[in-house]
Amino acid sequence: MSQERIALGTVQFGLDYGIANSLGRVTLDESTQILDLAKTNGIRTLDTAILYGESESILGSYGVSDWDVITKIPTIPQNIQDIKGWVIDKVECSLKRLNLTKIYGIMLHDPDQILGYQGKSIFEALNSLKNNNICEKIGLSIYDIAKAEEYVSAYDIDLVQAPLNIFDRRLIDPAILHILKSRDIEIHARSIFLQGLLLLMRGSVTNRFSHSKQLFDEWYSWLDREDIDPVEACLKFVLQFKEIDKIVIGVQDVGQLQNIISIADKKGFLQFPQWQSEIHSQLINPGLWNRKI
Repeated sequence: MSQERIALGTVQFGLDYGIANSLGRVTLDESTQILDLAKTNGIRTLDTAILYGESESILGSYGVSDWDVITKIPTIPQNIQDIKGWVIDKVECSLKRLNLTKIYGIMLHDPDQILGYQGKSIFEALNSLKNNNICEKIGLSIYDIAKAEEYVSAYDIDLVQAPLNIFDRRLIDPAILHILKSRDIEIHARSIFLQGLLLLMRGSVTNRFSHSKQLFDEWYSWLDREDIDPVEACLKFVLQFKEIDKIVIGVQDVGQLQNIISIADKKGFLQFPQWQSEIHSQLINPGLWNRKI
C-alpha cells in the first residue's frame, strides 16, 4: 500500500505555510481530524520541527506515542560553548511538547553546520542522544543536494530529508541515490508540490516567476494532454522511485489528505516528460523566491 510511504508533514499545524495556502494555519479541530484519518489509513510517520510554531504541542496534545515522529533542531548559535548541552536541552523541550520519552528521528535544520568548526561537537551531541535511546535515527534536512556526499562522508548519519518534485529532480540522480543507499541511509522526500507552486491554476503564477513562464507553460500543457490533476501527477512522480522511503506531505484539511490517500492507492504509472525549458536554481529553492526570476 503506497500510503504507508507517506509521512504527514505538520508545519501547517503551527504556521501559515505554502504559496498556494488560501486557508491559513490549520485549526486544532481540523488537525485532529487529519491525524485521525492518517492513522486509520496506515500513515505512521509524522514530520515536525522546533521552528514549526505550535506543531509539536498540538501533536503532544493529540497523543503520538505510537507514531514515528521526526523533529528538527534549529541553527545552533555560534556563541554556544556547550553545544552538547544546548542540543540536549532543545531535544528535551521538544519531547516535553510532544509528550514523548523518545522519538524516531532528530535532524538538523541547518546541515551546513555539521561541516563547520562545530561539526564534531554537534555530531557527538546527536550521537549521544541515539546511544542513550532518546532517538532511533539522526539525520539532516538537506537543501543543497550537491553537498549530499560531503555531508554523509563526514559523519555516520541514518536519515536524510531533501526536496524532490517534477521540476527538481536532483535527489534522484543515480550517483546521489547510490551514495545514500550504499550507506543504508533512509531517504525522505519533501516539497513534492514545490510548496504548493505546482498546484496553482494556470494564470495564477505571479510575475515573481516570469523568467520561468515557458517551463510553466510546458507543465500546464502536459497536464492538459494527460488530462490529469496536478496533485496526482506530483505524487505519482515521486512514488515511482522505490529508493524514496517516505514522502513528506502537508495538507490544509481532511479532504486534501483523503485525496492523497486515494491517489496513493491507485495502480498504474505515468510517463513523465523531460522539460525543454531551463529550470532556474532560484525556482526550485523557495528560500530564493523573494528574487524575481
